[in-house]
Amino acid sequence: MIRTMARRLAALGIMAVWGCTGGSSSSGVSVDYEKYELANGMDVILHVDRSDPVAAVAMTFHVGSAREVPGRTGFAHLFEHLFFLDSENLGPGGLDKLMTRVGSSTNGSTSRDRTNYFEVVPKDALEKALWAESDKAG
Repeated sequence: MIRTMARRLAALGIMAVWGCTGGSSSSGVSVDYEKYELANGMDVILHVDRSDPVAAVAMTFHVGSAREVPGRTGFAHLFEHLFFLDSENLGPGGLDKLMTRVGSSTNGSTSRDRTNYFEVVPKDALEKALWAESDKAG
């Protein structure tokens, strides 16, 4: 069920990463993952780490401030915030309410090259987080 939902999310341009662990490539750390490239060019990256009882869901879009022109800036950051506001099934503020109810840490950011959104939820709330991101992207 989780893999099916993740593939559905990928069709919406979402990248899901479970139980993300950090590490520097110079330290020799290796992280096992599965990567799926869809026919439309979108990528899904799956990683399982059972060392913590949490799951992380991250959506990354190749949209940032690099293409803004002087005098007309801030649009990428504005859209980052707008994306948090509403979705078809959750309604206004629904994502924040759902994520608060399941005990999530939720945030997003915009840089020159990308906009990302993420949740870290208890592992039993992963399906809800995936569904909510799908609804938000829809």
